[in-house]
Amino acid sequence: MDVKFEVTVLPVANAERAQAFCRGLGWRLDADTSGGENYRIVQFTPPGWLLEEITEWFPGRVWPTDIGALAALLHETADHHGAFEAVAPKHDWWDWYAAYMDARQRGSSQEAASEAAGHYMAEVKHVVV
Repeated sequence: MDVKFEVTVLPVANAERAQAFCRGLGWRLDADTSGGENYRIVQFTPPGWLLEEITEWFPGRVWPTDIGALAALLHETADHHGAFEAVAPKHDWWDWYAAYMDARQRGSSQEAASEAAGHYMAEVKHVVV
């Protein structure tokens, strides 16, 4: 059985020193976010791991590490999906969400992203409105 180590939380007394250590190992910094007044979340990816491979395959396609920005995008997506949901036959909402969010991340307007998601659902998922 091939088992891979995926995630761990390591509490440290000095986040800057821990970052320097991880950078010294050649690991890529993915996120450095304040988790509140008394803690901070720092995420690194070692070379050759899946997240690193995905970002190499799809350059510039990394989701925002700002939780508020991601929540706002999800809320916007839900608002626009409502119009599709009202007239569409049974479908998996996550397919529409993924197509919409992909289009928005590529720079499409909200309207264009809704159209792109609708086209995706029709062409790929065969859910026609």
